[in-house]
Amino acid sequence: TTVEETSGQRRGGTKASAQVVQAVLDNGEELYIKSLDIGGKTYSAYYFPIYQEGTSQIVGMLFVGKSTQAYMTHLSKSLLMVVGIPVICLLIGVVQAFYLARGMAKSMKMSTKEISKVADGVLKYDDNNRAIRRTDEIGDIARATKEVVGSLSDIIGNISTTSRDLD
Repeated sequence: TTVEETSGQRRGGTKASAQVVQAVLDNGEELYIKSLDIGGKTYSAYYFPIYQEGTSQIVGMLFVGKSTQAYMTHLSKSLLMVVGIPVICLLIGVVQAFYLARGMAKSMKMSTKEISKVADGVLKYDDNNRAIRRTDEIGDIARATKEVVGSLSDIIGNISTTSRDLD
């Protein structure tokens, strides 16, 4: 068995256990070991027999292994990407929704205030109302409210003029 040290150097000559030798070399089995200690490091390992070309004679075995620590590090990074990115996107969406809802609420409050003025008999619409400049339905409501206030003001003005003329 040859494994890579943390320094990047390859270390050869490590011996497979008797259990691995029996299963792979003697019985021709492929063997997966989830947790294998090699030189103080834990590996996930896979052994399989190597056959003489054209025969069923086993001439050796091949070890393929990955350090469990390296695997877990990769898994942690992948998990962070799979979970972290959607969470960040969700937070951005929540912040955007908050500001959008806040802007809508402010505009609706301004329109409600103008309608309340009309109910109190004040027939003057505040032209500085930001809701009028909106291009959505809230802006449509604000513009319609302004038109209603203007129409009511005209109607009351006409009634006043007519009543003065009748006097």
